[in-house]
Amino acid sequence: ELMRPLGLVDVSRTGARLEGCDLPALGEDLMVSVEWVRAFGSVRWSHGDQIGIVFDDPLQPEQLALLHSRVVGGAGLMLVVKEAMELWTTGMAR
Repeated sequence: ELMRPLGLVDVSRTGARLEGCDLPALGEDLMVSVEWVRAFGSVRWSHGDQIGIVFDDPLQPEQLALLHSRVVGGAGLMLVVKEAMELWTTGMAR
């Protein structure tokens, strides 16, 4: 399982915008992990050093509040994105 630190630029209940180097490819499945929040999704768009991801399930209000506070308070806070391939193969994702 590959872990990549990326910057959280923007977040909504249904997705997020991330920035960094060595970004996941368009359509790639992944998991966003910040503190206790774990959200599965896939890359919907890619442009330069940013990607947009769509979450499989909308974030709960408390999850969104945590991530939003990290965007506002951290402006580009680094978070961990894990490719979800191992979880897909074991049937634990989605």
